Amino acid sequence: MLLPDGVEVRELEGQRAGGEERVGAHAREHRCVTQVRVGVGAVVVEDGRVLVMRRAGAHGAGLWGLPGGHQEFGESPEHTAVREVAEETGLVVDVTARLGFTDDPMPDIGRHYVTLFLACRRTGGELRLMEPEKATDLAWLTLDELRERRDELFVPLRHCLDTGLLGADSSAWMSTPS
Repeated sequence: MLLPDGVEVRELEGQRAGGEERVGAHAREHRCVTQVRVGVGAVVVEDGRVLVMRRAGAHGAGLWGLPGGHQEFGESPEHTAVREVAEETGLVVDVTARLGFTDDPMPDIGRHYVTLFLACRRTGGELRLMEPEKATDLAWLTLDELRERRDELFVPLRHCLDTGLLGADSSAWMSTPS
């Protein structure tokens, strides 16, 4: 099957076992849930720059992504964003806006996410790498710097940038209140 954005979705190989399948096409044969997962990306903004993390571990290793993660059962997207930012960066944030979502199939590793993006502003905490097994670096980048590094961005962040969720209408949520 070919998706509208030109991504080919291959049939997953193997037998189902508890809602999981082995994806034979991937070099390390990832096990994956054969459902669409909900991810939350926290767009933490300070002084016109967005906080990004260089990913390590499972998928997207070496690429820049936003703090965030899986939305848990019974958890709001806002709570997910606040929790994940604290767990990954040590920062305390407030969610200021729901920016939108992207559809992020990753057929090479047998994953598919719908990622919700929420604008956040820092209200406290000290920036530090809290989970070195999940990220190797933190950086504050402008939207122009993100565009210049497009090929170095994790799929959901790249789609977020490409679809304009971080585009021209960002002045309201990108500004830091005085």
